[in-house]
Amino acid sequence: MNSANVSMQFQSHYFNINNCRLPIRWMAPETISPNEFSCQSDVWSFGITLWEVMTNCLSLPYAILTNEDVYQRLRLMGTNVMRSSGSLQLSKPEYLSKELVDLMLECWRPYGERPTFHEIFTFFNKRLDGINII
Repeated sequence: MNSANVSMQFQSHYFNINNCRLPIRWMAPETISPNEFSCQSDVWSFGITLWEVMTNCLSLPYAILTNEDVYQRLRLMGTNVMRSSGSLQLSKPEYLSKELVDLMLECWRPYGERPTFHEIFTFFNKRLDGINII
């Protein structure tokens, strides 16, 4: 059996910006323009990853868009041309609770309006309280 470099299978998930290969589909608007990385941008990425997990990783985020399309929309959102996160929409899994969908939507709100990781932890902790996971 030959083992291949797993990262090579996902080359199309990255987009070149100033000679840097970045996972554009998971990036927050402010990381594109004005190039700010923070806990708030990590919350956006967490929301995308949560969506992936909740959809069984069956689809790439924004699957109908090219990486260039995603980049352009994020760039416009980051420069306040399109402030609403509605300019990039992910399909809502029908079987998810309204609470979980609302949490994902909160993760994709404009910079400064997203929950903190402590608030996200509290959200999950309250729902898992009393459930024996291990």
